[in-house]
Amino acid sequence: MGTEKDILGKGLTYDMEDGDESKYDLPKREDASSLEYRDFLKIIKTGKPYFDTYVESLSQEMQSLNPLRRKQTKSFNYKDKLAGCILGFAIGDSMGAPLEFSKNPGKIIDYLPSPRKGLKQGQFTDDTQHLILGLESLIEFNGDLNLQDQADRLIQWYTSGNARSIGRTTRKAIENLLSGIDYHHSGVDSINNCGSLAIPRLIPISLMSSMNRKDHKIQRADIRSILSITHAHRNVTNMGELFNYFIQEIMQGKSTEETLDMILFENQLLNKRIRNKLSKVRDLVESDKTPIIAIEEIGNSGFVEDVVFSSIYGVLKGDDFREAILISANNCGDTDSRAAFSGALFGLDIGESNIPSDLKDRLEKREELEKMAKQLFYFKK
Repeated sequence: MGTEKDILGKGLTYDMEDGDESKYDLPKREDASSLEYRDFLKIIKTGKPYFDTYVESLSQEMQSLNPLRRKQTKSFNYKDKLAGCILGFAIGDSMGAPLEFSKNPGKIIDYLPSPRKGLKQGQFTDDTQHLILGLESLIEFNGDLNLQDQADRLIQWYTSGNARSIGRTTRKAIENLLSGIDYHHSGVDSINNCGSLAIPRLIPISLMSSMNRKDHKIQRADIRSILSITHAHRNVTNMGELFNYFIQEIMQGKSTEETLDMILFENQLLNKRIRNKLSKVRDLVESDKTPIIAIEEIGNSGFVEDVVFSSIYGVLKGDDFREAILISANNCGDTDSRAAFSGALFGLDIGESNIPSDLKDRLEKREELEKMAKQLFYFKK
């Protein structure tokens, strides 16, 4: 994970909430037919739900415009998808670790050691440690969220001597906990403290909720309460809500592409600025710009929005799991967090069974991660 040390320069524009307009038309291309919503409603005759037919139409157009659209096998098995998300996260984290905040793009094609972090091939960073922390807490309490337990586990992690990195925001929040401040008020609420390390703790409850939408529907307040133990700024909450949205939809069978298009189509989630950024990500995927240029345009710092948006780019641009990870891991900035998030979304889509065996076999604590995925599945109702 990023050390959360280099988020400066993002400015207060990231804290603005722009007014939403009542209508959003998908951008037109000179070389493609229009798929505007009002035109779509005039021609729909399939009897399918509007959005499902719309996505099919849009996916066909995007495939013709970009021959690299993914055709890899999807998974529709909850247990397989759970393990795919968890292992995919750890694999991406491990692959991206050696180049974290490197000034030059890398040429990683496999696991490499990360001497600066003291990590061997296939070992993950603090990002996956926090994913495990969230998993262990959820499993310990039989699928119920216990924020006090998460706070206690953060303290234990911090004082254990086994923390593989401690960003300044996380350090400050845990020191607040140690000083007696309760977890409702321990998080740091500042535009300059908007790293992504809290989101791995959110992923387990998002996965649980996505399997049990009726009984475990996750609300924005829940997302904020989880993240704000360490990261209390609303930019982090917004990105947690966005990442949760992708998890919810991909678990139910939609692809990352379809989920992104649904967000833009419905024109309601979060705010206009965030949706415009997602639209830019999609445009960059379809462009002929190299990943290094595209990710630089999206933002490659440790700022939470840069990490989330660039990780979505990696998923959309990669033709398969390995390529998506390598795109995220090789192109400067917060490479371990970006590749971890890309691995989580891609792995959730295709399932563990479709992740390359050579990447799973050499991953640190693979069996432990698979066991936790199975335990989480047992809580499905």
